[in-house]
Amino acid sequence: MTLQTQEDLDSVVLYDQLGKRLQTFNQSQLVSKKLDLSHLPSGIYILDITDISKNTGFIKLAIK
Repeated sequence: MTLQTQEDLDSVVLYDQLGKRLQTFNQSQLVSKKLDLSHLPSGIYILDITDISKNTGFIKLAIK
């Protein structure tokens, strides 16, 4: 998955639909703004995205 943003990213945290933290991607892992989510089973997930200015956003992700 590729994230399209103008800002550099600080962190991305992946949660399952119950709110359990599954994985954290740090700045060094986010330079290319690509996330390897190929290991995830089908389901609904939430990405908590924070840029270097500390702005945050959430994306609901469905993997089939």
